[in-house]
Amino acid sequence: MVACMGNGVETDNARNPQIAVFKYKVKQYMDAGGDAMFQHNHGYLVDDSVVVEIGGNKGVFAQKLLEKYNIKEMHIIEPVRPMVEKLRTLFDNRAFIHAFAIGIESGEIRMAYRSNTDAAAMVLKDGQTLADIGFRSGTVDTVPVKTFRDAWHTMGLGTVDLLNINIEGAEYAVMEALVLSGVQSQIRNIQVQFHTHSGIKVEDRNHMRCKLKAILSLTHELVYSFDWVWEQWRLKR
Repeated sequence: MVACMGNGVETDNARNPQIAVFKYKVKQYMDAGGDAMFQHNHGYLVDDSVVVEIGGNKGVFAQKLLEKYNIKEMHIIEPVRPMVEKLRTLFDNRAFIHAFAIGIESGEIRMAYRSNTDAAAMVLKDGQTLADIGFRSGTVDTVPVKTFRDAWHTMGLGTVDLLNINIEGAEYAVMEALVLSGVQSQIRNIQVQFHTHSGIKVEDRNHMRCKLKAILSLTHELVYSFDWVWEQWRLKR
């Protein structure tokens, strides 16, 4: 058993295949209303609301919220250059697009992707080449990394009404950067998808998720949770 009980953190059975657990949770999520009921449903967003999305990808989430709510500021953090260019074209002046990554420390990382239409990218370790990660060809970009505090300063932010995180396995490191920064106390709602395909061992991934949720529960309360699909946390009053 993964001992992660209390503070709204559910237990999981490590004997179950992760794919089976994920499929079961997806079915629960869809049966309960899916994205329309949860990911895209934020009635507290009003004319002066500020939203930050980490992992803009193709812009689906931001587009849904901008169509549904009259948001004052939409900030999208996306480190993958092909996606940055597409997001800037898609949103024009309706959203602020920020081309950097989030980390515990400021610095730089090298990101590799196969083509200018590729939404997926991989972070190269020191000394790694495209061939080392199985790419026959591709492009490598150097991407700036900012801490949450630096990012908040760069974007000119104070209180944020919603932070949405969907970054295909990198959320464990980004959430760790968040709780270490103290910036979470300035965020009224945090919506995050923890992935099973993170490149982290199952037991380590479960432990990290439990630890992050336990720390987050000191400042926020759980609104809803479908493990490995979506969950939302609201700042305690």
